[in-house]
Amino acid sequence: MHPRSNLVAIPLLLASSSVLAQDVDFTVDQQQSLINGALDVQFSFGGTLIGDYDAETNPTGTRTLPGFFGGSGNNPISYTADASLSSSQEFAPSGSFSVELDLPGNLLEISGLVTDVLGGGTSSLDAGLDFTYDTFRTVDPNSLYIGGFAIPVPLGEITLSNLVLQQVGISSLTLGAPDESGTYPVTGTVQVESSFSFTLFGEETTPDPVPLSLPVSGLLIPTPGGYDFQITASSTFDDAIPTEGFSFDAVPLPLPTILPPGGTANILLSGVPSAGTAVASFAISILANGVVDQSCPGDPDLNGDDLVNGADLANLLFAWGGTDAPADLNCDGVVNGSDLTELLFAWTP
Repeated sequence: MHPRSNLVAIPLLLASSSVLAQDVDFTVDQQQSLINGALDVQFSFGGTLIGDYDAETNPTGTRTLPGFFGGSGNNPISYTADASLSSSQEFAPSGSFSVELDLPGNLLEISGLVTDVLGGGTSSLDAGLDFTYDTFRTVDPNSLYIGGFAIPVPLGEITLSNLVLQQVGISSLTLGAPDESGTYPVTGTVQVESSFSFTLFGEETTPDPVPLSLPVSGLLIPTPGGYDFQITASSTFDDAIPTEGFSFDAVPLPLPTILPPGGTANILLSGVPSAGTAVASFAISILANGVVDQSCPGDPDLNGDDLVNGADLANLLFAWGGTDAPADLNCDGVVNGSDLTELLFAWTP
């Protein structure tokens, strides 16, 4: 036997706490979105450098000799270095996220936010080294490198291949009172992780993701097919870069000659990082276009007569305990008391 229709007597005060939720899928509009990003990576490393000479494969290559005088062959020279990678640019990001919208409850739950800051492309970082080494000489070309103090060596541009902001968990944002056009102000905080990758000395480096709290403000604007979501946010981080397990070997480094100047010694660099930090800031302005998910209608007018009344209640009770999609008003996969509460909340006076 189906539950009796006297369930209508459940107090409507109970229904007033219910939500007629809408699921909305948003896609970032790259043409209307902008992220101002600044990234500064600093790390130290040490190892050895040696000329690219090889008796069989490169007999005319550069040879390195220790000290001011004497020596022969091609010898490794000890060094330490501080590297810097920096960039400050504007990007047109891409991305998507989902929203569960509870207008009566003044809540918006955002989930699955993934923002590709580079918009599917790559970028570049200006790179340089402050190089400190033991005194050495080179042959082919002949030059003297006096050690004991730092020498700046520009490295040009390094490829930034990936920069992503990815949400952690689900974030609840607050909806303010709508204006005359039905636009809602939105405030809250979204927890994300920032991850990036760059290529240095022929090796792609991907530091561990950095957790960030993004204070978000924006506007939720109704459209014929759903909503537009204008989002502004900003954040900074300053964190250590783990360097365990990373090393590089025999990476070519064109080294300008010192005494005399004007030439280039072809050096192979090997080393292991010892410490690193990454400092970044984001100023985000995003427009996302949202479409209401129609896979679960959530419409309490179950018989389509533009009224929510006893006929709709009968349909819901008939489907009780099942997974009938039209009667599953809150889209949780089962028809139960939660759906009854939603129907009563929408009851036609």
